[in-house]
Amino acid sequence: MLKDDLKQKIMAINATLDIKQLNPILEPILMAGMRRGYEAAYLLIIGLSEGVQPDDQPATWIDQVEHTADKEFAKLITNVHENDSQQNEVATQINSMLAEEYHAITSHHDNQLVIESVIMPYFNGWFLGYYHALLTLVVETQAAKDTQSKGLKKQISNQAMQAVENERTKFQHQMFYQNGVLKDILSILEPRLYDKRYLEADRTIKS
Repeated sequence: MLKDDLKQKIMAINATLDIKQLNPILEPILMAGMRRGYEAAYLLIIGLSEGVQPDDQPATWIDQVEHTADKEFAKLITNVHENDSQQNEVATQINSMLAEEYHAITSHHDNQLVIESVIMPYFNGWFLGYYHALLTLVVETQAAKDTQSKGLKKQISNQAMQAVENERTKFQHQMFYQNGVLKDILSILEPRLYDKRYLEADRTIKS
């Protein structure tokens, strides 16, 4: 089972884990979750705007929407990397989530990774990606002028929190969904698969 594969991979990592190298391990997992959340928000909002119901989304339509979402996500991440991280809201949020996980590992897990150490950043990232995609799309569709409105951000944050809780529930109870998440995480923790996946993703984003 994939969960057993993940446990074995974590044991292998723990055998030589340098606690100072946690972020390079966890950040790609968080970013993978962000990308999935970003795609999910696009599927929701564009589906609503085009009258495509969640349970009746054709595969070709999903591919097109996710392709668009991936392009916009790439722009978001480029902006994170190119701008001063102290002045960048997304970078600040990413760093805060990584610091939270670092604290959990060093304070509660004896400087060792556990399953939750890689699951938590994935879904934290999912929330963050969904939130920022939803914020952008709602502002665009409603022609809102005040993108910094605390009320708007709070409303969207609450919606993103509800959405990610639904995803966590699916992870707990739907084997197909759980396997998809575990494959995402394993492909990052296994360098050869990680390189292959993101090289393919880069080609998709640039095409």
